[in-house]
Amino acid sequence: FYEVERDYDDSHSGYKFVAGYQFHQNFSLELAYVDIGETGFSGVNLEELGNGVYLHTGQYGELEFGDFTLAAVGQYEVAKKTNVYAKLGVFTWDISEGIYEYTASGSSPQIFSNNPSTSSGTNIFAGLGAKYEFDYISVLGDIEVYNVNGDHNSVLSVGVSYAF
Repeated sequence: FYEVERDYDDSHSGYKFVAGYQFHQNFSLELAYVDIGETGFSGVNLEELGNGVYLHTGQYGELEFGDFTLAAVGQYEVAKKTNVYAKLGVFTWDISEGIYEYTASGSSPQIFSNNPSTSSGTNIFAGLGAKYEFDYISVLGDIEVYNVNGDHNSVLSVGVSYAF
């Protein structure tokens, strides 16, 4: 028989610190450190080879966002002290994953392969948000979408900014 079992953990929380420079009323650049936690996955395939011996093939992995972003931000005032904005930028990511295989007969597994690997890269991200200004302090909320290897990861955040 052949059985597939997969577990995917996609719940996490994180934080970000942003520094930027507004060089025009409607345009700015921002550099941020973003840590949105880790997303992990694991899976097991079980195949009977005969005589009570099974081949287990497993996969495990962890996707970790915890690096820098650089974005161009355009904003537009829709009402007094209320702005909407869009951002487009780049971000870095890291993936740590592995594939293992072992045979099992009774209670004595024999591991014959374990190949951990790591990879990293840089991709484009986009975001939309709104903010309300109180003199030098603003309250803001936004959503950002990060694409890693075809998987879309959305981040909803609420924050406070200080302009000087």
